[in-house]
Amino acid sequence: MTDQKNKPLGSSQASTTEQAPIVPDNAAPPEVDGITPGPSPSPIIADPKPKAKEKAKEKTVEVRLKFDYWPEEGDRKAAGEVVEVPMSKAKQLISQGKAEIPLGEDD
Repeated sequence: MTDQKNKPLGSSQASTTEQAPIVPDNAAPPEVDGITPGPSPSPIIADPKPKAKEKAKEKTVEVRLKFDYWPEEGDRKAAGEVVEVPMSKAKQLISQGKAEIPLGEDD
């Protein structure tokens, strides 16, 4: 008698369970975007690719720095300098009082 649980499905058979994604041993677990409704909920795995695209499409805006700012390690922007940053970062800097929207110069 063969064990039916360990026998692979044939091409004409369908599985009723969704297979979990294969995660390498040292990798972080995938992000969960939500849970399916019903009596046996299962996680909905988030797709990391759209987040990268959303970040690339984020609108940028110029701000005048009130304090020195390091957008990246080793990349210093001096106070008083006008820099272009993503909208979300501009909102954060302005709300913290570290930057302001530069006004156009009157001629």
